[in-house]
This record gives sequence, C-alpha cells and structure tokens, in this order.
Amino acid sequence: MNKIFKGFLGVAVLAAMVTVSSCTKTCDKGYEGSDCKTQVRGKLLNSGSTATYNVDNNSCAGSLTTSWHSTIVPASDISSVLLTNVGHLVCGSGTIDLNATIDGTTITIPYQVVCGATMSGTGTVTVSGTTTTISVTYSYNVTGGLSGSCTERWTKI
Repeated sequence: MNKIFKGFLGVAVLAAMVTVSSCTKTCDKGYEGSDCKTQVRGKLLNSGSTATYNVDNNSCAGSLTTSWHSTIVPASDISSVLLTNVGHLVCGSGTIDLNATIDGTTITIPYQVVCGATMSGTGTVTVSGTTTTISVTYSYNVTGGLSGSCTERWTKI
C-alpha cells in the first residue's frame, strides 16, 4: 500500500509541476514582458517621451510630399499615443494628429473626427534590433467630399 501511495504522490507532484510551469502571466493593460513592467508603447517612444519618425510610402491623395518627419507623443492612457503630422496633410493652420492605441505589435487608430473628416485604421509595429518601424493603413472620409485610404511606413529616427 505504501508503494502505491508513493507512486500516486509522485505522479501528482509531477502533474502539479507541469501545470505550474505551463502557466503564462497576463499583464495589465499597456504593459508587457516577463515582469509586466515594460510599457507596450515604450517601443514607439524614446525613454518614455516623444520620438521622431521618418514617414514615407504615403499613398494619400492631397499629401504635400512623399517623405517627411512626424512625432509620436505619449498620451494620458498607458496604452495610447498621439501620432502627429499624419499624412503630412494640412488642416487650417496645423497638421492632422490622430490618437492611437497599441496592443502588442498592433497599432489601432480608432474612429475619430479630425478637421471635418472621419478617420480610422490599423497597422503593425516591428522592432528589429534598434530599428522600430510602423506600417499603418488608415481610411478617411471628408464630409461631402474626398474619401480613400493611405498607407504609410514610419521609421523611428
């Protein structure tokens, strides 16, 4: 009986070890990493603050040029950023700035109204060594006018 109990106990301990070692930790919103202390949006920023990007491959109608600089600024929400000078488009005396969220390697531009146009989109964030690149496509619809989509590649400088 003692041998059967020890055998059963050994199997139970082994099963518990496998179960515990196969658990994955779920981080709070906006954080990632083995210790869940790394901000997801950190890969887009420079030490938590504004980062400058070279933007190209623009397919937007009305864009002033095919290559320009933009910035990504941290927003108040831990998983959000502000994309500035999107599309190198002018609105009044300023540029188009869009709110975006980041979750893992996906960047999302939620539906928003900017300068009389509705805009939304999605993209992918790629980090390779010290190079951060965002490939993003967004759509726009100007009230009573132009509509379409734009594809841009943002590379952190």
